[in-house]
Amino acid sequence: MRWHTGAADEITAGRIGPGRTSAAALDLIRRHGATHTSEQLAEMLNAQGLRTGRGHRWTKAGVARVRAYHTIRGPRTVAVQTGEVSVKQAAAELGIPADAIYNWLAHGQAPARQGPSGRWCIPWDLDTQAIYRRKVAASFRLKPTRPMIT
Repeated sequence: MRWHTGAADEITAGRIGPGRTSAAALDLIRRHGATHTSEQLAEMLNAQGLRTGRGHRWTKAGVARVRAYHTIRGPRTVAVQTGEVSVKQAAAELGIPADAIYNWLAHGQAPARQGPSGRWCIPWDLDTQAIYRRKVAASFRLKPTRPMIT
């Protein structure tokens, strides 16, 4: 900095920018990424005092961005509980494409629960089966590959 008197001072300031994820944080995300959700990883990172590249606390979204950038996959499955089936199992049972069921679930038209990793688990009791079978029967687009058992 040059003053009006001609004197000069040098000032060094930290630059605020996108920053980089520290090696320690990246290592923790890589080590535990396959078995923990982004939310769990954020809690672990914050508990160890690690910060984002910008010096902020970790959030679920922040961990998700690091996962996406470094292609670190999350837990692929959620335990399907007793009496539940996956979307693919339900589609096979109904003889329709799984995409149809995913569409119903995305629009809240059929009962199911979504786990932390995003996997859908469908309760496969008689009442729920009846709901899904009625949806298939009411659709003019879906043509089951095999006759449905009612």
